Amino acid sequence: MVNPDGHELCRRIRSGVEPGITGALSEIPVVVVTAEDTYDERDRWFESGAADFIPKPFKADELVDAINKALPVAGGGFSDLRVLIVEDSSILRRMIAQLVSCMGPKVTAKENGREALNELKNSPQPYDLLLTDFAMPDMNGLELCQEVRKKWSSDNLPIVFLSAFTERETILNAFSVGATDYLAKPFFKEELVARLQVYFSRQVSQNKLKDMIRRMEEIAKITAQ
Repeated sequence: MVNPDGHELCRRIRSGVEPGITGALSEIPVVVVTAEDTYDERDRWFESGAADFIPKPFKADELVDAINKALPVAGGGFSDLRVLIVEDSSILRRMIAQLVSCMGPKVTAKENGREALNELKNSPQPYDLLLTDFAMPDMNGLELCQEVRKKWSSDNLPIVFLSAFTERETILNAFSVGATDYLAKPFFKEELVARLQVYFSRQVSQNKLKDMIRRMEEIAKITAQ
């Protein structure tokens, strides 16, 4: 397309600068259908804020499946989970938040580690997963991970890094302070979704086990009276 092309249109929708595209409208999932299927092209769409990518030629069921995946899940298996996303890029923050929301969990997004740490401290309910960038102003992902592990002394909260840094030393530093996983940017949406599904499934199982233990303890107290 021209004036604007697809990338520019997607960026305008995500940034909310297009007249009439504000608030909830800027969160509308964007599914890209194009004949240019290359790694660099997918990376450009990722940066622009696209929710999914379908190469031409395509089958009708592929398009339907992509649209269904892009739409938020209502009452899905992960709907009771809470995810905290930390990313200083507003476009990437919205895109990742939309992607995670479509999987079911409730999402809160912050732009730096300091805001995320305050959210973790003050939230009335615990989070089930922390998804953070590495390089951020005020407090970076490494410092955030250190503070989380130090204050809560637990690795029950999965901390997944999304970072453009691919140096071995940087990755090892992340794991040394308590990271659960590390995914290098740019990454394919399918890769992130596959990894998150593993952690979400584990958190659902752990939450069910905790609830079962709590109920058994309550029953034990009643029978002991």
